[in-house]
Amino acid sequence: MGCASTRVESDADRNRNRALQAADQPPAATETPAAPASNAARPSRNAPASSTTPLRKIPTLKAFAYVHKAIIEDNHLVLTIDASYDLNARVHIDGTESIDEEGKKVIVKSAHQIEESISQGIRQTIKIGPLPERQPAPPDGGFAIGVELTNPTATGTDLAHMYYYGNISPEDTITWSIERVACAGTIHTAQPLFGSPKPSGSGEGDECVICLTNPKEVVILHCRHVCLCHSCATTSSTSWSYQCPVCRGRVSAMCARSELAALDAAAATT
Repeated sequence: MGCASTRVESDADRNRNRALQAADQPPAATETPAAPASNAARPSRNAPASSTTPLRKIPTLKAFAYVHKAIIEDNHLVLTIDASYDLNARVHIDGTESIDEEGKKVIVKSAHQIEESISQGIRQTIKIGPLPERQPAPPDGGFAIGVELTNPTATGTDLAHMYYYGNISPEDTITWSIERVACAGTIHTAQPLFGSPKPSGSGEGDECVICLTNPKEVVILHCRHVCLCHSCATTSSTSWSYQCPVCRGRVSAMCARSELAALDAAAATT
């Protein structure tokens, strides 16, 4: 009967093989333990990581006036207006507006003009008139009423002129369709904001769309959506740092509403 052969290794064989294996291995590298780091070199476990980024800066123009409301009352133009300086006002009735070829001057042609002075003040009511008889409809491509505000003390890069052009409703309210500003020989067209907070206490919907707690105070360009608070707008590594959370448009810049030209009326100039 056959049987399986088995090789039996003696103690001498085992010792000899271990010696040969040890001779073939490289010597083990010795490692000196590293000295413990000093307290100054160790990062603090309680130190918060940087998680904010400053708002990107854009050039802005500081307005010298803001028209809150404009109506016709007793055949007078009644303006509720803020004025940072004593201003000169010129009211145009039934006119057209154009800009010269160099884009440095506004040319206004109107059927009637009335001039008035406006003193420095906040939310003051100014009555200008009486107004001359108006045409049934404004000129083609023109306006029913326009207001030109001039800051006589403007120098250098200060805002020198502000222009409002609009139409008069049957209820004698005025809606401005075009707003322009002139600064240092350049004409800019004011662009409206979208989602600008309502007057204080007027209702809901003025909270930041991210945290739903803080008030909206930051404008995203170029879409001009007012939708973020300062805290959320300056938080880095977020989707809304490069994409508007309202329209998903690309974010080219952000700035606080208080830094904008034309106060609440404009987000940027073009």
